Amino acid sequence: MGFGVGQVQVCWHLANPDSLIFNNAFFGKGWVTTASFLAEYVGAGVVSDYQVFNRQPAKEAVWERIRREEAPNSPSRMGSTYLFETEADADTAIASWFAALRKIKLEALAFSPTVVTLFRADSSWLNRPQVEWEDAARQYWRGVLSAEPMVELLAHGRLYFPGWDRPPFGPMVPSPPG
Repeated sequence: MGFGVGQVQVCWHLANPDSLIFNNAFFGKGWVTTASFLAEYVGAGVVSDYQVFNRQPAKEAVWERIRREEAPNSPSRMGSTYLFETEADADTAIASWFAALRKIKLEALAFSPTVVTLFRADSSWLNRPQVEWEDAARQYWRGVLSAEPMVELLAHGRLYFPGWDRPPFGPMVPSPPG
């Protein structure tokens, strides 16, 4: 992702209704630190929702190995916060990837590389059959767009959520027992 110092990119994030992002952005006055950034500075034990709920660890292991070879300075898919460049792309993802789930679309601001690192990739490469994973992962990490791209941004660092002071953002309320 190429943007200069002092520039801002408007992005879109899709969150589960019970995501900690609503709590964290509220108490951070809009600022949220990615799990990958926290893990880099705090160490083991910090993971993203994607890492916890990932249902394709073998595929992600291939993507991570190829990242280390092709783009070692790019954020890992594990721990990054996923964003979309456009609201239309976020809407497409809701309709195609998360039709059976409830997702809340959030505007996020990514500030210049001094605050957050963004990597732009075509997530369509992830739809390739297992025999093509290695080549598809190379295309992904090289930033090559497929014939039908679905662009995602991997964010590593700090993001700003401008709607932090109004719902759905706010302090988490514990569920009643039992």
